[in-house]
Amino acid sequence: MSQAIEDAVRRGPAALALGAVAVAAGFAVTAIGPPALLVAPAAVALYLLLTRPGVALGTLLVVTVILEEDDEGFLPVTSRFYEPLFAVASATDLLLAAVVVSYVLDLGRRGEPPRLPGPFTFPLLLLAGATVMGAIVGYSNGGDGYGIGLAVRTLAYVLVIPLVCVHVLRTRTSLMAFAGGAVFLGVYKGLEGTIAWLAGAGHPLEEGTITYFPPTANLVLLVFLLGLAAAVGERLSLPRWVWAAAPLAAIALFFSYRRSFWIAAVLALLVVVVLGRQRHRVLPIVVGLGLALWASIALAGGSEAESLVAARAQELDFSRVASNPSDRYRLGELRNVTRELRASPITGLGLGVPWTVEYSFEYKPGARNYTHVAALWYWLKLGLVGLAAYIWLMGTALRTAFRISRAPGDRILRAAGAALVGAFVAVLLVELTAAFTGTNLRFTVVLAALIGWLAAAHAFVERGETDPVRGGSR
Repeated sequence: MSQAIEDAVRRGPAALALGAVAVAAGFAVTAIGPPALLVAPAAVALYLLLTRPGVALGTLLVVTVILEEDDEGFLPVTSRFYEPLFAVASATDLLLAAVVVSYVLDLGRRGEPPRLPGPFTFPLLLLAGATVMGAIVGYSNGGDGYGIGLAVRTLAYVLVIPLVCVHVLRTRTSLMAFAGGAVFLGVYKGLEGTIAWLAGAGHPLEEGTITYFPPTANLVLLVFLLGLAAAVGERLSLPRWVWAAAPLAAIALFFSYRRSFWIAAVLALLVVVVLGRQRHRVLPIVVGLGLALWASIALAGGSEAESLVAARAQELDFSRVASNPSDRYRLGELRNVTRELRASPITGLGLGVPWTVEYSFEYKPGARNYTHVAALWYWLKLGLVGLAAYIWLMGTALRTAFRISRAPGDRILRAAGAALVGAFVAVLLVELTAAFTGTNLRFTVVLAALIGWLAAAHAFVERGETDPVRGGSR
């Protein structure tokens, strides 16, 4: 009897939620009539979001990756998804709230304490403390309240998503489902980006168009391509449609014209090749992707594409930095930011407080709340504790991914670990020229999910639940 009561208590919140949905549907049909039945699918979706943390988390990730926030890019209507609702929160924030609610309800049903994200626990706790300190320091320094709230909201994704990931991804099946979802998203973004570029409907750049201006799609594409290279290194068999999508992903990544991602992709690929057990098998893939890029330039009309590629490639020459307006802007910003850090090396300026301009240069409105070097942003906004938290978090991600890449017996986990070693190396390199983690909402969601997957995979490997023969779970 006691067991039955305990089960009833655990299932109580879900039962109450289902009952509330049923009652609301009944009232709606009575008041509005048969058209109210159209609300039923939405009610079922809401019920699943609030009672199934895996569904809520998956919805947040898929929607965030698929819907671009660029109102000048391909399918600009999707950018409306990120517009504030009621002048406070966006639809993404509502999805995060659904993730938290379903997570808390599921903890109640299971009657167990939260699962901690393993090696990421202390870095995330330090980041949480630094965020609180940054908000306090920013408020005391007269920081803008809306800016403080916006920064805290974005950093909250880094803190919440890994915690939910380790709660949801408990088995090898769930870990593989996450990895499979990443493959599908990589294929989709490659197809979308290539269509946008070939149709000339992407984000405008000088005399042409690019595939993706926001960084999130580039991160997803990079993880997808690194995963393919790692799969070759582990001699994993993949469906033909995945290989068919690889050139599209490479084209979409290349024609984003982001120099930092170009450099990061090359170095990350080298890292994955070194970690792979079948290094010689990766070379044909690299050659094939290179031929696909060359063919795409030729088929797209040649001159325009070639001139844009040449212009971006020339900007990689360090001797031309001073003559490039965007690079000259970064140098001026760096001088002003480092001056601020010398004046406030311990606490920084705090969130919501713009850095002052002593070394004059042209800048856009609102740009003084941003710093292109990620480590300097954390130092300036969250103090030395924030800088330590950022370095610790990224270092932990690299170390954990490397350990998973050397896990005995499970080739799929090893390939995923190797791909994420390369991915986090790439993120560190990219964030030397542009800060995204904790500042760009969509990029932060994806990176936090990768951290959560690493934490869950680390717990799985530490439990020793892999079969050395089949590479599966016991």
